[in-house]
Amino acid sequence: MIKVSDDIKLVEIKSENQEELYDLMSKIYTPIYEYLWKDGGARYIDSLYNNENLKEELAEPNSRYYFVKYKNNISGILRVLLSCKLDDYENVNCFKLQRIYLDSSTRGYGVGKKLINWVADTHKTTGKNVLWLETMREKAKAVDFYMKMGFEIHSEFDLDIKGIDEDYKQMYRLYKVLK
Repeated sequence: MIKVSDDIKLVEIKSENQEELYDLMSKIYTPIYEYLWKDGGARYIDSLYNNENLKEELAEPNSRYYFVKYKNNISGILRVLLSCKLDDYENVNCFKLQRIYLDSSTRGYGVGKKLINWVADTHKTTGKNVLWLETMREKAKAVDFYMKMGFEIHSEFDLDIKGIDEDYKQMYRLYKVLK
């Protein structure tokens, strides 16, 4: 277990946690994002959090995958790719915040901010210079949150996933140069 703050801890996700991860993400993801998908997001949840995909992601030596515990309750997930290039930064040590999903009960308590700061601070000490992530363009609150955290827009692209509503495919790549 990794202590991020007095009330936030990270617990490594293991293959035997697949059902717990699936149930958690069904609870967290679906209410916020179901309108994006023709099937309410069921296929997306199934594709990312099934047993086979989880084993593949856990086998990647370049990644760290955690449950987020807030006040001793599992309240989200965090996945970091330790070495992940970003266009225009090929000669820089970049890493990616691939997933951060938090239960709505954590909003307003600084959990997301503390997690992103922990990710940046922890990996900056290993020589990483640029942290980047992807977020949906239409999620204005998320984009504003990341911008307040010092991220800048790097580029835009369309999400290429079957089943997502055409009106919601627009994504931003955001980055932050660590100092």
